[in-house]
Amino acid sequence: MTVPPPAGETVKVTVRGLTMSCWKCHQPTTVVVGLHLASAVDGDLITCDDEQALATAVELLSATGNVGLTRPIKVRTSRTARTTSLTNGCQHCDALQGNFFIYHEELMEVRSANGTDGLDHLADADLPTEQWQQLHRRWSTGEP
Repeated sequence: MTVPPPAGETVKVTVRGLTMSCWKCHQPTTVVVGLHLASAVDGDLITCDDEQALATAVELLSATGNVGLTRPIKVRTSRTARTTSLTNGCQHCDALQGNFFIYHEELMEVRSANGTDGLDHLADADLPTEQWQQLHRRWSTGEP
């Protein structure tokens, strides 16, 4: 695990995505799946099934001019999960791309075959160290 610099500074964070086929329209769509320190070599990937991590990824993508990747990310209601939350959607038909399918099937398959480098590199951006540490703590401890 890579240890970030002291508080008050920024860290370079990489936003990762995954191109997959939409369940509804069958078009290829890129979903935002995780964040990691840019300096990490196949290190910890904070997955965006956590709403705060996904919101941070949207912030970083917007800051780097990748707003096209953020448009399908919005608050939706999942009939399956019976919850309302910030989610990935299809870039073509806007259908919700379910977290279970993304994180427990597609992401696991890509990472087991190719590691984190098998994911799409969407952006590198600076993030305040405190914000990174909070995300990492939530991810590593399972805090809500």
